[in-house]
Amino acid sequence: MKKCALLLTVVLFLTACSTTQQYLPLASLENLSAGNALIKVERRNDFIGSGRSLEISDNGKVVGAISPGKYLIWQRPAGDFVLQIVPAFLAASNPIPLNIRTEAGKQYNFLVYWGGGTFKLEQQ
Repeated sequence: MKKCALLLTVVLFLTACSTTQQYLPLASLENLSAGNALIKVERRNDFIGSGRSLEISDNGKVVGAISPGKYLIWQRPAGDFVLQIVPAFLAASNPIPLNIRTEAGKQYNFLVYWGGGTFKLEQQ
């Protein structure tokens, strides 16, 4: 009985529902404000870790939570910034931040995926 309960717990943890929520207004190149760049972070549809959303931060401010197969897209002032997966227990321990330099009027794409035992974030 204990093995059955443990197995059920593991299955639920791996397959639980996760949702995408964006805390900043959606943006596109068509509605981009002057002096801003467009940032798009897409999460690959991996099975491992699919049971939970991952939060993404822009210079320490949480932009949103992203679930597998979904994306976040927002505008920010052009220039230097740090993009990072927010550390979370059993999901993203010790994530490596990306130091990015953007130019106004351009779109920058990033991918979140599972690899090497943790979630990773890379520029496309």
